[in-house]
Amino acid sequence: MTYSVIYDPATTSGLVITNISIADKNSYERIIETVNTLYETKMFLAPN
Repeated sequence: MTYSVIYDPATTSGLVITNISIADKNSYERIIETVNTLYETKMFLAPN
């Protein structure tokens, strides 16, 4: 998705792609473990 970013800081115009997740705070530990596992196995598709 980062290839779709066309933001120009000089003119403060353009588009920025974001990936936002909303989760129940009671699931925080499980979510972090899952994200870490995905990252370690190179299956986490977000840029880093």
